[in-house]
Amino acid sequence: MTDLTRFTGTTQDVRGLLDQQRKMRSQVQHEKRKTAESNPLPKHKQGERFVRGPIPCDWLHRALACGGKSGHLALALWWLAGMQRCNPIRLTRQVARDFNISPRCVRRLLSKFERAGLVQVARKRGRGPQVVLLNPSGEIVANAPMEAPDAPRTNADAQP
Repeated sequence: MTDLTRFTGTTQDVRGLLDQQRKMRSQVQHEKRKTAESNPLPKHKQGERFVRGPIPCDWLHRALACGGKSGHLALALWWLAGMQRCNPIRLTRQVARDFNISPRCVRRLLSKFERAGLVQVARKRGRGPQVVLLNPSGEIVANAPMEAPDAPRTNADAQP
């Protein structure tokens, strides 16, 4: 790097250096463009699954910090949200199986996501959890009513 306070060249020399720098910069940009054109980003084919975006990076970073298969669960949740186009979403066993997550792992990670302020979860016996995606600040991503969990059954509620 040249120290400009000690530079003794003429304005013609400076122009020559700037022109040379511009040429080098345009060559690098041309090479990047050429590489991008020869290696386009992969796209899904018709009928194939894909994850709908945008997914907030802060949300994703906090989810990945939960460890284990948190990345799998994060992608499963956002995939469901994109497919159902709503919030809250119902996480089924089949979706968890498709994303290679065991039911035990889902329960553990959803609890971690709740503590991290990423989701709100309503659980009902015999059903998949209903998950509300939150912004990392704790706000609901899209306003939607959440089902109230069933009250515990007592013997008095049992029918003969």
